[in-house]
Amino acid sequence: MEIEQIAPKKPNFLLIVGLFCATILIIFALALTFLEVDKGHLSLRHHDQHPTSRLVAPRVGAGHLESEA
Repeated sequence: MEIEQIAPKKPNFLLIVGLFCATILIIFALALTFLEVDKGHLSLRHHDQHPTSRLVAPRVGAGHLESEA
């Protein structure tokens, strides 16, 4: 049999649709995991930091000066 007589393989439509659906579901799952919608704005979801792991400056006028006066 010569190469010109062999019919080419046809694409498997069900396989293509199944892989497309799986890809879309994975993309949506990742979007729900890493993105957040806040008041109509799309942003990355940030991890909450531990309160002692960052420096918080005191408010102006607060502190020992007011308690001594």
